[in-house]
Amino acid sequence: MFPHKTKNNPVHMLIMDQINDVENCLIQFESFIRASSAPNVSFDTLGTLAKGIIDAEAVADVSLRKMIDSLSGSSFLTATRQDLISIATGCDAIANKCENYAKMSVFQQFIFPAEYSEDLLNIISISREQFDVLRRSISLLFSDFGSLLKDHSILDEIRKHESSVDAIEESLYERIFKLDISLAEKMQMREFADNIADISDTIENLADKIQIMLVTMNEVLPQAKKGHYAIPQFNINNLEWTKYILEQCNEMKVPVILGVSEGATKYMGGYIAVSSMVRGLVESLGIEIPVCIHLDHGTSFESCKNAIDAGYTSVMIDASKHELHENIRITKEVVDYAHERGISVEAEVGHIGGTEDNISATSLNATLEDCLVLYTNTNIDSLAPALGSVHGFYKGEPNLDFETMDTINKNLPIPLVLHGGTGIPDDKIQKAISCGISKININTDLQVVWSNAVREFLKEDTKAYDPRKVIGSGEKAIKNRIKEIVTLFKTKM
Repeated sequence: MFPHKTKNNPVHMLIMDQINDVENCLIQFESFIRASSAPNVSFDTLGTLAKGIIDAEAVADVSLRKMIDSLSGSSFLTATRQDLISIATGCDAIANKCENYAKMSVFQQFIFPAEYSEDLLNIISISREQFDVLRRSISLLFSDFGSLLKDHSILDEIRKHESSVDAIEESLYERIFKLDISLAEKMQMREFADNIADISDTIENLADKIQIMLVTMNEVLPQAKKGHYAIPQFNINNLEWTKYILEQCNEMKVPVILGVSEGATKYMGGYIAVSSMVRGLVESLGIEIPVCIHLDHGTSFESCKNAIDAGYTSVMIDASKHELHENIRITKEVVDYAHERGISVEAEVGHIGGTEDNISATSLNATLEDCLVLYTNTNIDSLAPALGSVHGFYKGEPNLDFETMDTINKNLPIPLVLHGGTGIPDDKIQKAISCGISKININTDLQVVWSNAVREFLKEDTKAYDPRKVIGSGEKAIKNRIKEIVTLFKTKM
């Protein structure tokens, strides 16, 4: 994601320079269209104006190359670099469309009939307004990404403008095809109109690109802490699992953290495979909620680094099995690497008991002193203090230390995380949230409801063999349980 303190980052400054250059193309293009509607305008005059657009586009190309060159030596993640290059090349496409129209108009000696000039100028005017909103959105990527994702009104404004352009374009097409001219002439007019209207479409596509960028936990957890609700971390195990979680959370319009253990990462083919799968699903499913992909219980600096380099947007370093001073050393190493690349880090104090990825641990509750020492020496973004929860199934009634939980919350400025959410009674979940828990991890719960549904399906259909039907038979159970959990956590945008 975006490194800390990126507002004055050279890449930020260069991409804003490029955007300014593209805007100059739009301004000159508007002048070209305005001039072409004037009576008795000569193609010599239009040629001069077209030359200005061509020169402006060349300047924008130079800015684009500078930005891309700067990215190659930056600390941005590979996935983030790709996102920024995609945004920058999309902006460049706008300048190209202005240049292409002007060139075609002069080369083909074509001028739109004057009675349509108002429509064309309206489209360009709206497109410029869209572009101004896009500029603000791109700037927020570097300065306040969280607010951009939380407040959809900024990007929605771009989409509203595009709808206005569509309406003008449709009316224009109707009028063109009613003209008493040849079909070839009608198609030529439509081609020119399409070129102008495509500018608005391109801007909307860029807004969509920004919308689906994955987030860190820093974009969602502080709001949860402040608003006294919890964000669910649903651990994923395969493509179907991920798809169900994304679809249901998107339907409910709530942010989600996709947790991936080291074991699940290995099972699904490795860090790059998991990161690519999540990003592909977010894009292909049209997911519009904040999505974080988080390494759950990373056991070493190397595993956290591999996850970060592959495009995970958050990691948990669990060095709690070590003495506190060693926990601090390992955690600090992860934080330094992660924060340079804009990645959020969760850590653990004490020992959360139970079994996860076939690894068993004995519970050891955290203390306020240890939590403070770890936080002040590492600058972590969230903390999972062991306070009586366990991974997997509870033996008897969960015994959470709410008093210590509340004390830690009041003395630490960062969000707290509760592991082992499965099996904790609803009233204790709500009490934990009131004591500062902002993220609750859910894994076993979904595994149980899914496996029960699959067993029932196979019991009823003993000849079933299609893996899509077998795995898919648990979809409804997972989604229904997600609904219940999100409602219990009072999760919101």
